[in-house]
Amino acid sequence: MTAKVGEIAGKVWHTLKTDGEMSAAQLKKATGADDKTLWMALGWLAREDKLSFNQVKNTLKIGLKAMPVV
Repeated sequence: MTAKVGEIAGKVWHTLKTDGEMSAAQLKKATGADDKTLWMALGWLAREDKLSFNQVKNTLKIGLKAMPVV
């Protein structure tokens, strides 16, 4: 299960990097993930402090945090 969550986390990251901020429903469709695995992958990325969350009316938009320039 951990490998599948990691795989979906990678797909989510690449999708957000390419297409920008989107809703969970849009991410689910873009990655082909089921609900449970998508939310576990989002939790994984959030724990790594890679995601930003933005409430737009009734929709939660998920995006990548800006990477600091070193």
